[in-house]
Amino acid sequence: MCPHPRIGKWEHSLVVKPPAFNRNTGVRFPLLLPIKEKQRAKLVNFIGDVHAHFASYKELISKLPDSIQLGDMGLGFDPRTDEDFPDDPKHGFFRGNHDNPEVCRSMESYLGDYGFLHDEDIFFVSGAASVDRKWRTEGLNWWLDEELNHDQWEAVFELYGAMQPPIVATHDCPFIVMDKICSGVFGSPQRSVTGMALDKMFDIHQPEMWVFAHHHRFKVWQQEKTLFVALGELDVWDSDNRDRVRL
Repeated sequence: MCPHPRIGKWEHSLVVKPPAFNRNTGVRFPLLLPIKEKQRAKLVNFIGDVHAHFASYKELISKLPDSIQLGDMGLGFDPRTDEDFPDDPKHGFFRGNHDNPEVCRSMESYLGDYGFLHDEDIFFVSGAASVDRKWRTEGLNWWLDEELNHDQWEAVFELYGAMQPPIVATHDCPFIVMDKICSGVFGSPQRSVTGMALDKMFDIHQPEMWVFAHHHRFKVWQQEKTLFVALGELDVWDSDNRDRVRL
C-alpha cells in the first residue's frame, strides 16, 4: 500500500522506490522502502506542448527511446482526435491547462497530476491557469480543475521537501521567473495559484534543472542554483547533454 505523502515524516534512511499511480486521484505516490544504495538516475528527453498535433508527436517519439511530455497534450477537446493519440507508456506525460484531466487519467502513459519518478530522479507537477479562460467554455475547451487544489499543493510541498530532487518538470514556471519568458500577449505576467505555488517550491529547494513548457518559447538561463529550460511547441530537450534536440 502506498503511503499518502501527508501522513507522517520520512526518515533520511528511506529512499524512494518506483512510484505507484492511483488512477482515481491522478497522483503518483512513491513507495518508501529502505535500500542500501541509490543508482544513478536514468536521463530522459522532455517534450514541449503538443496541442493535439498527434501525427507530429508520434513521429517525434518514434525517434526517441523514451520521453516525458510537459502538458498541453491537447487531450479531451474532441474524442475523434483523441483516437489518434499514441498512448505509449515509454513516453509519459502529465497534463497542462489545455487538457481534460479526466481523459488524461484514462491513459496508460499518464504519469499523474504530480509525483516523483524514482528512476529518473524527477519531480513533476501538472496544471496551469488559462489566461484566456473568459473566452472558453467549461467542459468543452476549459476545465475548472486545470490547476491543483489547495490540499494537493500542501501534499506537493511536503513530498517535494522530502525528495529534494535534482530535476523538476512542470507545465508552467514559477512566477518569479515569468518575466524572463512571458511573451506579453495578454499584458504583463499574471499571478496564478500555480505560479505562486511553484515559487514556494523554489524556496523549499532549488533543483539543478527546472524544465517547463506552456509559454510557447524556447529559452535557457541560469538563475541562482537552477538551470531553467523553457520549451516551445514540440521542442525536445535532452537532459543528459543539456541541449535542444533537432530531429
